[in-house]
Amino acid sequence: MSKINASLLNNIKNTFRKEFDYHGKVNWFPPHMIKTRKLISETIKQIDVVIELRDSRAPISTANPILSELLTNYPKKTKVIIFNKSDLANSNLQKSILDHFKSKDQYALFSQTVSTNNNKISLPNNHQNHPLKIIKKAVEFHNKKFNQPQQQQQQQQTSLPNVGKSSFINSIRSASNMSKSAKTGPLPGVTKELTGFKCCDDPSIFIVDSPGIMIPGNLDYDETTLTLALLNCISERIVSQTTLADFLLFKLNSSSNFKYLNLFKENGEGNQNTDADNNNNNNNQEILPTDDIDQFLNMIAKRFKIYSSNNKPDLEMASVFFISQYREGKLGNFTLDRIPLPSEKTTDIIPIEPLKQNKNDGLSTLPNHR
Repeated sequence: MSKINASLLNNIKNTFRKEFDYHGKVNWFPPHMIKTRKLISETIKQIDVVIELRDSRAPISTANPILSELLTNYPKKTKVIIFNKSDLANSNLQKSILDHFKSKDQYALFSQTVSTNNNKISLPNNHQNHPLKIIKKAVEFHNKKFNQPQQQQQQQQTSLPNVGKSSFINSIRSASNMSKSAKTGPLPGVTKELTGFKCCDDPSIFIVDSPGIMIPGNLDYDETTLTLALLNCISERIVSQTTLADFLLFKLNSSSNFKYLNLFKENGEGNQNTDADNNNNNNNQEILPTDDIDQFLNMIAKRFKIYSSNNKPDLEMASVFFISQYREGKLGNFTLDRIPLPSEKTTDIIPIEPLKQNKNDGLSTLPNHR
């Protein structure tokens, strides 16, 4: 596939959508998360430093607004934001992201993404982006912020589902010679109970893990809803795969990221298409960026032989394939969120309705390790 003429490319881009039209609403709040929110609100009283993990590909959308609301009542608590899976995002935006949060008086750091082997972060223990190093930096920041001597700090790790928190904590356990690992899995909201462990002596840190907890109520902001679904932070059943694939195509085109065209190269991902007619088409016709999701999914289905039982292109499974290519970083390092300009006012705090505590909720307390 030859390089596309710049003038032709600009003409094509001018015909693409400028906004993504989506009118769905999402309401996903499994029953155990109601109890979890209450647990977090009670546990946070005993915590010094709260670590909020977010996905580097969506540093704004993966904010936990419940946490921000709860922390407004505790000015002596320190929140540190960790952007996980940073090697799947655009590294050129890291400075802009850190500057944005610094302008909001929020301390943030980046962490390496998880390895596909054993769900552990593939970094040496002494690497500056290793989770154990990062939580030590969080303690140092807290002590400096409040001008207090070094003492044991209790940290709480919390996040939306599926931003890599369990693997982040397992990496800390491994570096701390801890044998028991947090459960990992492909579905949002795997961990359902609060657990804790001491991870190091210098400085002395006790970590409390909490389940990934979703935003309560309706998500009625289109891009946030679709971004969270695309990253699998909310159940995939809520938004159709074809809608997510269309949103992904829209976001890639909006950022002039046309690496999805590499899927149609001879050495593209997946099985080679040996159909003679399709090979002739690929050789004789230049494949151009498109804003038409039906056309694109048909091309994907034919290229990788994704057919339904009646031998027609399976657009749903083609969507699943396209989305998986993005999630695995095969479409390049790409950040979904637009980073606000310094002059823009943003907030990640939303109102929280009072919760009625069930008699069987059995809230536990942390051991006193000070």
